[in-house]
Amino acid sequence: LPMGVEEFRVAASGPAQAWSHCTIRNLEGGGIVADTRLLDEHGRELAAARGLSLVRFGGSATQSIDELLYRVVWEEARPPTTNQQRPGRWWILADASGVGERIAGELARSDAELTLVFAENSFEELGPGRFAIDPARRADFDRLAGELRREDAPPPRVAFLWGLDVDPPEEATEAWLERAGILTTEAVLQLCQAVRATGGTMPERFALVTRAAQRMDSDAGALQVLQAPLWGLGRAMRMEEPELGCICIDLGAEASDTEIRALAGELLGEQQEDMIALRDDRRYVARLVQAGLGDEQHEGEAAELALPATESYRLESSKPGDLGALCFRPQRRTSPPEGALEIEVVAAGLNFRDILNAMGLYPGGPIPYGGECAGRVSAVGASVDGLEVGDEVIAIAPASFARYALTSVELVAKKPPELSFEQAATIPVVFLTAHYGLNELARMQRGERVLIHAAAGGVGLAAVQLAHRAGAEVFATAGSPEKREFLHALGVHWVGDSRSLDFADQILEETRGRGVDIVLNSLRGEAIARSLATLGAHGRFVEIGRTDIYQNRQIGLLPFRNNLSYFAIDLEKVCRERAGRVQAMLSELMRDFREGVLQPLPSRTFHASEIVEAFRHMARRRNVGKIVIAMQPRQVEPTCAQGTTIRSDGSYLITGGCGGIGLALAQWLAEQGAGAIALLGRTGASPEGRQRLDGLGTAGVRVEVLQADVADAAALEAALGEIRRRLPPLRGVFHAAGILENGLLRDLTVTQMRSVAGPKVRGGWNLHRATRGDRLDHFVLFSSAAAAIGAARQGNYAAANAFLPALARHRRASGLPALAVDFGAWAQVGMAVAPGVEQFLKACGNLLMPPRRALAALERLLRSSEVETVVADFDWPRVVATAGAGRCTGLLSSLAASVEQSEATGGSDSRRSELAGQILTLEGSERLAAICEGVRRELARLTGLALSDIDPSLPLPALGLDSLMVLELKERLESTLGVRLGFDKLVEDPTIHDLGLVLLDGLSAREG
Repeated sequence: LPMGVEEFRVAASGPAQAWSHCTIRNLEGGGIVADTRLLDEHGRELAAARGLSLVRFGGSATQSIDELLYRVVWEEARPPTTNQQRPGRWWILADASGVGERIAGELARSDAELTLVFAENSFEELGPGRFAIDPARRADFDRLAGELRREDAPPPRVAFLWGLDVDPPEEATEAWLERAGILTTEAVLQLCQAVRATGGTMPERFALVTRAAQRMDSDAGALQVLQAPLWGLGRAMRMEEPELGCICIDLGAEASDTEIRALAGELLGEQQEDMIALRDDRRYVARLVQAGLGDEQHEGEAAELALPATESYRLESSKPGDLGALCFRPQRRTSPPEGALEIEVVAAGLNFRDILNAMGLYPGGPIPYGGECAGRVSAVGASVDGLEVGDEVIAIAPASFARYALTSVELVAKKPPELSFEQAATIPVVFLTAHYGLNELARMQRGERVLIHAAAGGVGLAAVQLAHRAGAEVFATAGSPEKREFLHALGVHWVGDSRSLDFADQILEETRGRGVDIVLNSLRGEAIARSLATLGAHGRFVEIGRTDIYQNRQIGLLPFRNNLSYFAIDLEKVCRERAGRVQAMLSELMRDFREGVLQPLPSRTFHASEIVEAFRHMARRRNVGKIVIAMQPRQVEPTCAQGTTIRSDGSYLITGGCGGIGLALAQWLAEQGAGAIALLGRTGASPEGRQRLDGLGTAGVRVEVLQADVADAAALEAALGEIRRRLPPLRGVFHAAGILENGLLRDLTVTQMRSVAGPKVRGGWNLHRATRGDRLDHFVLFSSAAAAIGAARQGNYAAANAFLPALARHRRASGLPALAVDFGAWAQVGMAVAPGVEQFLKACGNLLMPPRRALAALERLLRSSEVETVVADFDWPRVVATAGAGRCTGLLSSLAASVEQSEATGGSDSRRSELAGQILTLEGSERLAAICEGVRRELARLTGLALSDIDPSLPLPALGLDSLMVLELKERLESTLGVRLGFDKLVEDPTIHDLGLVLLDGLSAREG
């Protein structure tokens, strides 16, 4: 056998199936697909000799969380057009290193009127057009504004270069941190306020010039992180006071003559950019784009999910409606409560409710994934008798697509030793449902006729066994010829087509009008009325479907004149409300399995890493019997995509830890498996916060609350000393401390600037210096989207947060771990929950992210190589609409252009893909061909078929799509092309060519 394959089995209905630690799949029409990574040369030869297909598959499922991720990229661009007609008058706040004077020399060539201002210890007029002022004194700025005020002069233009005097980062002491704030953001604020206070004309351009504050790919020197806050302030100025025309320009470390000439051109040019970097003769401009961290899988490949390298994990989804959004997340084990026990899950059964749940269609959902399992008892709660650790059991257990699951002891039975775990996992839900419906409710008797719909499925096959055991005559329906043939082979008396309503007339004809005594129904719509018509007098109708019930659909009562009974089963409610009865039924069923009266169902096993493919296989309704998920790790544990996991033997420091975001982060770290968590804050936890922390402690996480101001270096060192003495080794730092003091730039005080900068700038720098000797896996800086794109009324906050991404890049360049996340507003916790803030943010297009969604994005980033990413939920049409003309140029121009083009062509999706853009550049038949090719590729990803096997002339059902997969296809195509696709177009069984024509019409309509 090929390496890693334990056994082959032959299914009664046809081609081979395989269960193994190697990835093996059964294809429609025969043949086996094996992961070639696990096959040696002998295995390849053997497979080829047997005519088996070999493909490589793998990769991770793309996450819908990508739509929240953005990054700033630098694009090379041409210089601006210079306006020589109006050189204007310039105020140059010149640095001590001479760059300002060199710029003045270049501007003097254009006959500009120049005033140079130097940062010194006191106010002094140094000569014509030259001043010195104390940057720490507001009175000096007022005097300077008064001296420069001229009623008849054109508005001034400002080139601010004082930030160039800030020292390199590793030389920065606390005193220099204070000096850096004075020379940068505080000086800009005081200058603007002084000009306004003295009644002078406000500048018409305000250029903030830095040196090596931004990192280009070609840069090799140190990053000047203390100049970075100017960029955050500049973005806020552009947002809040667009009349200032604020731009940020970064020079290279050496500020070459070529760059000085280029800088003069930027100052004199007709400027459309707001973020510019000059490196010798190259000019770069910044653009905010979607990060797109999702890995593209190859056509025909099935997505494999990595299992977290943590003690426990469970299946979750980041986006209902997209099977590709399924993922395993770390889950902390908790002690079972009284009357419950914990099961180490070996195998779990997949049910159609899980498919509906994943597609966002489950009535009353979403709910945890998985409802039944087989495994070993790993822990027991109080008052549990008859079961102990190590017992092999089967169970009804919520959230059982997990390494460990908790459930009530009344829903557990010992596994018959004759059954494997995979066989046992086929039993609980289907046999309990069939037994409860047919025996407990319908009181099935020997000689009665029983109609079992969808009888080749799990419940259907269990019902067939129970009916045969009772001596009943079975009538059945199934959805494919292969399934109907399989049922015939099991001895079913009569088998019809579940996809046709003809079964009713056929059954009445077969029974000479007497009909059946019991219907076990899972069909929907008109099939219910037709099934009722098959019931004879005193018949019983057992409903196990839920869709029509939750949609409150009506049925005619006329058939009930024959003394009919109607039972609707919700096994979940039975388990919750009549657990004792479930225990008795389980015991009865286990006795029958031990005695061989009942047999486990035919099944197909997928490994947990293949669970997306398992969901899709069931969604296509191709399975006969049960689909089982093997939940134990493979013999060789898959490694994480990138990055390092959270460690159970490590400690994690959260600054701002007692705030809303800090507590949510602590909960998340506990779920990831953190051994100990230290929460640092200026104040202790609130009573509500203390209650949440007590819950973490009860769950087995060691939690310490330390009171200290992260902006105080000595206090921070003392707190870190406590952590190092009392807790496991420090493995991660999460800097989430922050203060918000909103206000317009014209009203902000220096005190407010310093107060907000304290935890971000001082705190971030203190953490960096104090933990350089620790062997950290993670150093995560919680920055703000305000720093990346600007925010009105938050100029101080934007400036302070802009320091953090620069610090992250500085650390990375020094070989230290670092990640800066520019978070948008969080819902429920954090600063955006203040009265009126949420409404203001929404009005500006900044939607609030639920904490779980924001933390899911953080998890993605921790496993990536990103150093700075914006994580925010933007309503881009609203952002563009509220920003106004001229404010969505530069950094936001690419995203704004997509919105404007979409609105101009009648569309609503501002995130059209590259494919849509390419199609609109084509002509005639080329457009249709490109669309059809795009649809084929989406179908390849959805179905797992090779691209070459997808015939554009075949209708979608012939490619294996059912209604659930059609919904997923609809969502993908709408997202990809930005075209609304009516569901009616998809249920008419179109070919790819037909679908292409519909999509082409939609795109053409948008183009106008």
